Amino acid sequence: MLKRRPLPLPLTLAALSLALACGEAETPSADAGATADTGVLTDAGPIDAGVREDAGPDDAGVDPDTPITQRFKAVADTFEAERVDLGAPGAALLIMEGGEVTFARGFGTKRPDGGDPVKSTTLFRIGSVTKMMTATALLQEVEAGRLSLDDSLGDALPGLSFARGATWSQDILLRHLISHTAGFLDYLEVDQPAGMRGDEQLAGFLLGTFAQQGYVMAPPGAFYNYSNPNFMYAGLVAERSANLGYRELMQSRVFAPLGMSRTFFLPDEVLADGDYAVGRTTDDMGRPAEAAPDAYDNPWARPAGYAFSSVWDLARFVRFVRDGDAAVLADDLRAQLTTAQVNTREAGDLLHYGFGWFVYDGILDGQGGFVRLPIITHGGAIPGFAADVYWMPTLDLAVITLANTDGAYFRGTLQAALTELTTLPTATTAPDIGPRASDLPLYVGSYLDAFNAGRVNITQQDGDLVISMPDVDAAGLTYQPVLTPIARHNFVLSVEGLALQVTFLGDEGQPATWLRTRPFVATRTTTARPAAVAVDRASLLGRLRAAAREAPVLRALTR
Repeated sequence: MLKRRPLPLPLTLAALSLALACGEAETPSADAGATADTGVLTDAGPIDAGVREDAGPDDAGVDPDTPITQRFKAVADTFEAERVDLGAPGAALLIMEGGEVTFARGFGTKRPDGGDPVKSTTLFRIGSVTKMMTATALLQEVEAGRLSLDDSLGDALPGLSFARGATWSQDILLRHLISHTAGFLDYLEVDQPAGMRGDEQLAGFLLGTFAQQGYVMAPPGAFYNYSNPNFMYAGLVAERSANLGYRELMQSRVFAPLGMSRTFFLPDEVLADGDYAVGRTTDDMGRPAEAAPDAYDNPWARPAGYAFSSVWDLARFVRFVRDGDAAVLADDLRAQLTTAQVNTREAGDLLHYGFGWFVYDGILDGQGGFVRLPIITHGGAIPGFAADVYWMPTLDLAVITLANTDGAYFRGTLQAALTELTTLPTATTAPDIGPRASDLPLYVGSYLDAFNAGRVNITQQDGDLVISMPDVDAAGLTYQPVLTPIARHNFVLSVEGLALQVTFLGDEGQPATWLRTRPFVATRTTTARPAAVAVDRASLLGRLRAAAREAPVLRALTR
């Protein structure tokens, strides 16, 4: 009998959180309710929340924060309590209903050691939330006819050749990049030396170092697996197609038309703005550290997650996704951003990825019911900062949170917003997404990752699924051999104390073809004694840490 554990992941209502991000995911217009002189969404809408038209980030001496009226008190109280519990020095919360901002406020302080209070206008790093904006820029080039989503990466970037796979540049299509289906390993360096932060490094790294050393972990298009290089390449493709540098492209064709006047990539721009948060994080030795705007930068990672923004500017982007703006993107392509493009297979059939957005079909109510409630979302995780953008189109509700510490995802606040501000649809019978004992024999076998983790063996013992990784053992990494079941085809593997999601993939009812994790993918092998693989301990451990920090499923909508 399968020893079923409590499900810490699949979607439920009582402890809502999704923050998927950059590591994990992840652009509005001037007529989307913004004014040229203030740069803010102006109308409070049908609900009098106290948002004033003259309150904006460019109005010196004017407090843009919304008063906490009785209607929002429970949500605000929940947010503040969570901020304290999560250890965030400061955070900002914005709620948009019916396309209008009805609540926007800062809480706590801009710095870990206190100082000025956070306002709703305060800038934070947004991590992978940047991906939805990069996807928009790429789709603009599709609309212009200069690209097609079915173009190969090699056709879009002539001369690109991967040293470790001669056909990869032709096998990877542009749609694979912005749906996380290219198969790329996930790779990110948080910082680059001061002399290597020029815009030219985007092309230099992706056409040079990564093309020589990077690899795909599975056939392009085979399945979803979150990877930052997908969006790095998407940014470079858009740059080359538009004949504009990535930053200039984003500023002139995405941010400016949508009134996002305070979304930046360069730390110097943020410092000059002056209204910014400093992040609380830890260094490589686990010691407390601060992340000022200029603490780190990486030009070749910008399209995947290096923007700074405010909850107001992110609301403008959500308003664009909601209402459209033909000057930015045609409606049919805009709709594709938030249309399920691929099933992630991480929570039954309930979680999908669009183009730069995650798409949930609904939430479990914790009592055997299912609330069909599409949730369009992406989170961001980058040292010192955490971000979440949620949009529920059927409720016409958006909730946006930004915080200046690692791992600060406000699941209780989202729950409070749903229960206090809306009427949820009636629950129906919940789909069965739990683990099944009858599936266990389908996972048993030998798998091989020739690039990263080496040999992986799966056995079944007394109702448990047991993993052994001899090449990981040889590298000195420790792990718990018993996999913890969490959803159908999904388990948790603990490596060096880090929780890692394992998904078995293949044809339904047939032995699994792949063992997928974010940092490595192993393919079933029939070779009796595969050769040992030399595992780079530091490299694999770094990827494991990034995956654990950003793992979408371990911060899924759970009760």
